[in-house]
Amino acid sequence: DYDRAIENMRRACDLDRTNPQLAQRFIQLRFDQLAFQTSELERKIASEAGTAEDRIELAALFRAQGKHDRAIQFLQSASDTEEIDADSFLEIGKCYLASGRANLALVAFRSALQAKGMDQEKRKAGLLYLAEAYRHLLRFDEAMEAMEQLCTLDANYHNAYQLLGQFQAERSKQ
Repeated sequence: DYDRAIENMRRACDLDRTNPQLAQRFIQLRFDQLAFQTSELERKIASEAGTAEDRIELAALFRAQGKHDRAIQFLQSASDTEEIDADSFLEIGKCYLASGRANLALVAFRSALQAKGMDQEKRKAGLLYLAEAYRHLLRFDEAMEAMEQLCTLDANYHNAYQLLGQFQAERSKQ
């Protein structure tokens, strides 16, 4: 059971913070867990028992392993058979943003915000990620506009109001 092993290894690392071998074993255990979860989900999806949520979870696992292109390719290939939903667009955008392709992330986040069936929490996340993508491109006016929309929905969401202030300060430095 990976969860129990990780928890035990975390405790061991907390007890002996000077042991680099424990830290390395902990990291390796976490990578092993990600690989196991990935293979299990791949098997489930290949057997056609997987759901849309499973595909998004698998893409998130790929992203956690730094396999951004694989996650994007996987989600886009699923779009050949069905319409891409807001969750998939958000995950694709996060992968693009994590791999330094903010311009493509913008497209994905905008698509997510326009997708059918987006609930309020996903909309907030989409606006936050959209603002981050604009920020990466040094397009502070658009980033602040997205943050203002987010603050209108929920100023406390991931410290949205404080982030808006940071964006304003960054813009003034330009």
